[in-house]
Amino acid sequence: MSRTSVLLLARLALSLVAVLSICGVYALVTGRSPLSGLARTPPEFRLHFDREREEAAARNPGEYRVHVDPRVRYTLRTNSKLAFVDAAVNTDALGIRVRAGPPPLPQARTIVILGDSVAFGTGMTDDACIAQRLEDELAAARGITGPRDVVCRTVAVPGWNWTNEFSFLEDHFDRLRPWIVLYFPISNDLTDTDDVLETGHRRVAVDVTQPDPLLPVSLGRTQQLLSSYWPRVQKGLLELTDREIGPVVLNVDLGGESTRRYDAMAKGIAQLARDLERRGVRFASFDLEESGFTHALARRLARMEPQFPRIPLLDKVTTQDRLPTDPHPNDTVNRVLAHWIAQELVLNLHWVDGRLPADVVPQAYLGRRGARHGSEEESALADQARAGERAYLRDVIDPSRGHGVQQVYGGLSPAATVGARLLAALPRRRGFLEVELAPLEGRTNLYPMKIEVEVDGGRVGEIVIGDGRSDAPVLARFRLDLPVSTRADGVSDDTFDVRLVPERFAVVEELGGFELASCRLVRLARLDR
Repeated sequence: MSRTSVLLLARLALSLVAVLSICGVYALVTGRSPLSGLARTPPEFRLHFDREREEAAARNPGEYRVHVDPRVRYTLRTNSKLAFVDAAVNTDALGIRVRAGPPPLPQARTIVILGDSVAFGTGMTDDACIAQRLEDELAAARGITGPRDVVCRTVAVPGWNWTNEFSFLEDHFDRLRPWIVLYFPISNDLTDTDDVLETGHRRVAVDVTQPDPLLPVSLGRTQQLLSSYWPRVQKGLLELTDREIGPVVLNVDLGGESTRRYDAMAKGIAQLARDLERRGVRFASFDLEESGFTHALARRLARMEPQFPRIPLLDKVTTQDRLPTDPHPNDTVNRVLAHWIAQELVLNLHWVDGRLPADVVPQAYLGRRGARHGSEEESALADQARAGERAYLRDVIDPSRGHGVQQVYGGLSPAATVGARLLAALPRRRGFLEVELAPLEGRTNLYPMKIEVEVDGGRVGEIVIGDGRSDAPVLARFRLDLPVSTRADGVSDDTFDVRLVPERFAVVEELGGFELASCRLVRLARLDR
């Protein structure tokens, strides 16, 4: 042993003696060891406390649990028996649905079904979800009656978006060890990730993966906003049609924030495909139905040229395909989807060996497969979908009457309050932008308040509301100078984005809960003169 090593050991020994001496003095004075306090340290101050979290979460009424990765945000409650649309669901230590089939062989290969509530199988029990139906189909095709050499795992949670899904797969890749990944993109993948309340229920919250986390973008929030008009519609006091409420601007790919989110999602899918290929994992994407969303996504993926199969399933999801009390696919559709996926894996892709029986899907579904399109056809279909939605764009967003409210990306509550941010889309034509805002009643501490107005990310001016004496609305007008905005695929934007950035906001009580609020939106409008 070198002289340096001897000196180092000596120093360590002296340090240990000093620590033990201090502990001894502490014990003489207090009658207990300072180390004994560690046993009573509250769980939130310990380095490792997952067991305490799991035990506490098990006592909550909600189905969800916070995940340590902020990109994943949440999973299902771990090691629990839950219910979704009256169907029993069992979860494992990772917070995802368990397999219900026979045990896997030691050398079993894993197929991952990746996605959100559709891939999860909302309303289906563990033995009836898509993953288990597919595993059973493949076992039958291979003549396996005992332990399985190919197993399918559901890596999907209701409410997840593509960032949640891909991040969870990456975090737990070594544990899942996928051989094949089958991905189900759904249109609400474009929304922000949700968060979880103390009770274990989901809530709309800030999304750290977005450029502006203070802007909450949620289709669920849009549905809540529309629901707030329903009592007046029932009483005949208000008439709302698609032409009044405008298109669901998040999904229509007409420009601005919608287009940015489509681009980000397509880039994420292409990157996942390349990462999996590098690791020797096969990847395919399955479209639940044909829609403007699938065509807009396909248009981008074709341009990025990732080498993976994109496979259509249903032509269109209809009422007969849904659960009686929920819009998710019913048991018949899950069986059909599993059979079609098995056909692709065995007969077309040749990724799995086996002999499938003759087509056993119900007669009503024999002609219901979605069509396969080439890149030029996908592009034409995307243009057609965009043109259809463009026709519904409104020049005025008026929350009091429900007009144009689906053109708000986020930041507007059912009581028409503006949160920490507001983002909306209006038709891309020159003229003037009018912004009408009002102070919140009874919150004089917030005013006067300056609110910056941005168009397509550039500041065009500001509006100052509230003088502490009046709750009257304030109207401001800004000239629009809107150059032609052309995207990477050569298509011109049809909308421009209006962002409101209040200088402050606070928590207010609204409709039985609490909201972040800065002011009240009276009107946003694009005018010719």
